[in-house]
Amino acid sequence: MTQTIAILGMDGCSAGVMMGGADLFTIANILYKQISGKEEDYFDVVLVSPNGKSICCSNSYVVSVDGDIHSIPSNSVVICQPFSMTTKLKFVEALEMWRPLAAWLSNNISEFRLLVATGTGVFLPAEAGLLDGKKASTAWWFDALFRERYPNIRIDKKVGCVKEGKVWCSGAPSSWQDTHLSIVSEFQGERFAKTISRYMMTNFENRTQAPLSFISQIQTTDAVVNRADFWIQKNLGTTIRLEDIAKFISVSERTLIRHFERSIGRSPLTYIQESRVERCKLLLEVSDLTFSEISNQCGYKDDSSFRKMFKKLVSMTPSQYRKMSRE
Repeated sequence: MTQTIAILGMDGCSAGVMMGGADLFTIANILYKQISGKEEDYFDVVLVSPNGKSICCSNSYVVSVDGDIHSIPSNSVVICQPFSMTTKLKFVEALEMWRPLAAWLSNNISEFRLLVATGTGVFLPAEAGLLDGKKASTAWWFDALFRERYPNIRIDKKVGCVKEGKVWCSGAPSSWQDTHLSIVSEFQGERFAKTISRYMMTNFENRTQAPLSFISQIQTTDAVVNRADFWIQKNLGTTIRLEDIAKFISVSERTLIRHFERSIGRSPLTYIQESRVERCKLLLEVSDLTFSEISNQCGYKDDSSFRKMFKKLVSMTPSQYRKMSRE
């Protein structure tokens, strides 16, 4: 029995993810035929857009589609593509423009076998209310906006593909591989998916986004927060006090805290901890320094407490992270 995979794209979406996903299912069909001895494909991939018109992707390439959203057969796996906008404002404007599409997803979820989204594409099922009270993962560079816009959705960065009933999602730039391989595993089994993973030289086992959790640093137009971040990054190797940051940017400590919590949803002290861990991750990857030496460069004299904080934020020990980053 053929399973339809409807890849849903819109203007500004990633051509690489869209075509990469189609290619993955093509590889799955080749392997399926070799194993089963059958002539027909298992996955029937169709490209669709909201209105059936060609898609102008983020790299300006135009991609033809097979139909509009109303042509998607029932019981299909629908995959929402990630899309790119140059600014937060344009991204929010795009979300408003695609609100009717989100409403359509909400009204038709019962007809889908699965609704899958990757990266910024996760904003669509979120807008549709399909993730309220559930876990999700999304693009880390819009993490703060996602939390602000959907406070009832819990971000989960511990796994590559977050599964909540019919709605599956993932966040990192290459995480479409996790969701697509998870789809293959759902229909053809984990061993089948792992074979494709090895063919494509990807890792389908124990994938996690935790090491990427704090790569983006601050994405905000708040001048107070941006100036504070500049000072923090320059002084990560020293003891940092809030009063020193506040003095540098000529505001009170209370004002500093208020700007951080309003702009990025966490306190300056929490952000400093995240930044120290991010610096540690970089040094673990590119240097042969001992953890004690790295701790010192990250502003920590107590190796034990820094090790505990690292594991809490990254979900693995420093030695495990170093080994993983070099495999």
